[in-house]
Amino acid sequence: MNYLENGVYQIAGTKAEDVNNNALMSAERKILLPFEYALFAWPASDNRSYTQDRFILAYTATDKTDSKDDALFYSTASLISLGPGQDDVMYKGFVQVYDIQKEKFVDNIKLEKVDKNDTVKTVGSSVLIQNEDKTHTLYDADGKKLCDLGSKCIAIGTSLIEKADSGSGYRILDETGKETFKGEGTVSEFPSTSGYFEVYESGKYKVLDSSGKEVLQYAPELIYEEFHDLYRIKTAGAEKLVDASGNIVAEGKITKLDTGYFTAEKEDGKLSLIGPAGETAADITSVNYAGLFAKDGSLICMNDGSAFLPYDENDKYRYKLIGAGIVFFEPSNGDSPAVYDLFTGKKLLDDGFSSLYQLGDSFVLEYRTGSDTTYKTYTAVVKDGAE
Repeated sequence: MNYLENGVYQIAGTKAEDVNNNALMSAERKILLPFEYALFAWPASDNRSYTQDRFILAYTATDKTDSKDDALFYSTASLISLGPGQDDVMYKGFVQVYDIQKEKFVDNIKLEKVDKNDTVKTVGSSVLIQNEDKTHTLYDADGKKLCDLGSKCIAIGTSLIEKADSGSGYRILDETGKETFKGEGTVSEFPSTSGYFEVYESGKYKVLDSSGKEVLQYAPELIYEEFHDLYRIKTAGAEKLVDASGNIVAEGKITKLDTGYFTAEKEDGKLSLIGPAGETAADITSVNYAGLFAKDGSLICMNDGSAFLPYDENDKYRYKLIGAGIVFFEPSNGDSPAVYDLFTGKKLLDDGFSSLYQLGDSFVLEYRTGSDTTYKTYTAVVKDGAE
């Protein structure tokens, strides 16, 4: 079983000799697609901070081939991938776009060649397909053609940017293909939770939203990423974290963590923890491999910087971060493990479970009573467990 993120799994069937031996299963253990597919993969998004969980690509093999030009994907004895690797078996086949929300394939889309970086992208509830001549076509979730587009298209969240085929200039379209803004300048994308993009015009950078409105009143040399209206930028060789008004929130080496917080490391090595609203949550002494924060020998809460668990660099593997705000802690003294809320420090679960297994943003707790073993599955936001 392979967790594909966004609550779905690829599971293998019993016919190992058949390359089309995989099914798609939901987190509720419902089989969405039967054991008739070779591979499942998410379509691309030009905005690396934008994630979608509606459409997934389903690969079906037809015939083996010796031609890399004809191959859709590649397989070894135990692995199917978009390769190729040395000694891989190459397959012809086709790709369909499956709508997880509607539990059906998008009509009229069946592709024999797929470049995983460019061919299929999502624009909100619509699908952008790159044609063989490098032009693009936008389809809705029912497979209806919405519009034909040029060769230079960027999919960012629920918006689509079509660049001019030559020179500068661009236009913004919504997920229905309707034009919402037209402008001049050179467009580029960067990781953004808000679907923003960057335009270089008249010697300065600016950040626009999907309506063409300027959302960052600042002219940085380079924008690395945006996270809910906080921007990690580079000016004159230095890194800064600024808010939407251009106010400097932090300076130094800026790092965004999976929890949505930032750390700022100054030249003297001192670390500050910056919250998602731009506030300095705490001064810290270290950040461990899992994105957990420590100060003076204790883990600290995300919300207020208070200590709530002991921390020792030499014992750091007792901790595991699950999702964005759950931490698993296993004491070194033999006491029972527990699960905590990283933001408040509140203990969430300590009901005698023996082991924890992470499955993406979910986790499974194992309970052992004599010779009996039972399991409970939880989401990253701990609610009632589902056995």
